[in-house]
Amino acid sequence: MQAIRQIAQVVGRRVTIDLPASFVAEQVEVIVLPAEEAVLPQTEPLAPAVQEFLALDTTAFSPQQRAAYERASTLLRRGRRPDEPRILGIFAGLVEVADNFDAPLEDEELWWGSETDEYGMSLPQ
Repeated sequence: MQAIRQIAQVVGRRVTIDLPASFVAEQVEVIVLPAEEAVLPQTEPLAPAVQEFLALDTTAFSPQQRAAYERASTLLRRGRRPDEPRILGIFAGLVEVADNFDAPLEDEELWWGSETDEYGMSLPQ
C-alpha cells in the first residue's frame, strides 16, 4: 500500500493534492484534518499491541465497526502527550457485550462454592 502525507494550503475552500508519477492507484481515500490537529510525528515506535490493532483486517466489520475502528486508529496513531488525559471509550463500537454478560454461569458453583457473601467471596463450608 502506498501512502502520501502532505500539508496542503486551503485556497478558496479547495485543496489540491499533487501525486507523484509512481502513484498508480485509480481511487484514493482522502481524510482532511486541520494541520494543527494532524498526526503527531512518532517519537518512539508504537507498542506491538497497537501495531497489531492498526494492521487488523476490517473487511468483515460492519459500517459502524469500521467507523469506530477508524476513529480509534486515528487516535492511536496520533498518540498523546504525557500531560494529556487518557481517552475513555477509545474502542467504543468495536466490541459488543452479550445481553447476559452478568448472568450466572451454569457451573458458577464450581468456582465460587455454593454460598458466597455479598462480595462474591466463598463462605467456609
